[in-house]
Amino acid sequence: MSTFAQMEARIISELHRDDIASVVDDYINDAIAHYQRFRFWFNEKKSMTVTVAGTDLYNWPTDLVKLDRLVMLVNSRETGLELVAPEDIDGLGIQASDRGEPEWYANYGKAFRLYPCPDKAYPLAQYYLFTVPPQNTGDAVENMWTANAEELIRTRAKKLLVGQFMPTSQDTMGWASMLDKQEHDLFQDMQRQTQESTSSGRLRSWDA
Repeated sequence: MSTFAQMEARIISELHRDDIASVVDDYINDAIAHYQRFRFWFNEKKSMTVTVAGTDLYNWPTDLVKLDRLVMLVNSRETGLELVAPEDIDGLGIQASDRGEPEWYANYGKAFRLYPCPDKAYPLAQYYLFTVPPQNTGDAVENMWTANAEELIRTRAKKLLVGQFMPTSQDTMGWASMLDKQEHDLFQDMQRQTQESTSSGRLRSWDA
């Protein structure tokens, strides 16, 4: 575990390159952006909203990366909504009076469109992969990536920096290859840990 600033300082020290201090945060954020699309034990989230009668469009959570499912609570019973294409809903010939208990949803314009349009308030659970906003140089705080995946993110950031700023040579190529293997092994270990510690069982391959 480390803060963002501690990770920056460690990368600079390990690469022996004080001249890259101003860009290290960009490469750490790039590494986080790469891995935010993968499932780990720490980046699954549930948030709740409540539908409004006559409103069929609801904004995505601001930290959403990938939606797993929408689940509506009706009479203490959880019901998963079925994902369909936006044009499937358009093709239903919807009338303004078409309201009821939603059964389907479509993703459109960073929002969920429900059908039928809710006829009353329903609790709606959103299960999804989430991430944190990019951080800036010297931020002395932890986030979920620096706290749970410090070595993986640091290794990928170093690999990117080596490829960008180190002179091309056999030594540099060997270093980059070593970092790539280390990153691969760390990722696989974390995926195994995720599979063991979560019930979702949905993992993505290294080259996805």
